[in-house]
Amino acid sequence: MKKIVEGICPACGETIYLPPADVYKGNVIHCPVCGAKLEIIEESPLDFEEIFDDEEDDDI
Repeated sequence: MKKIVEGICPACGETIYLPPADVYKGNVIHCPVCGAKLEIIEESPLDFEEIFDDEEDDDI
């Protein structure tokens, strides 16, 4: 029986299901519901931090 790890998307609140091989600190995934870019910050319990790509901050 394969084990699945669950976490909650901080952007939309939906449950995200991942295979154990994909659960490690620093891994970046996308929420399958809202598309938010998320980094795994804790493995147990599974916890994500949303990543924002702020290219506009490069203005000089």
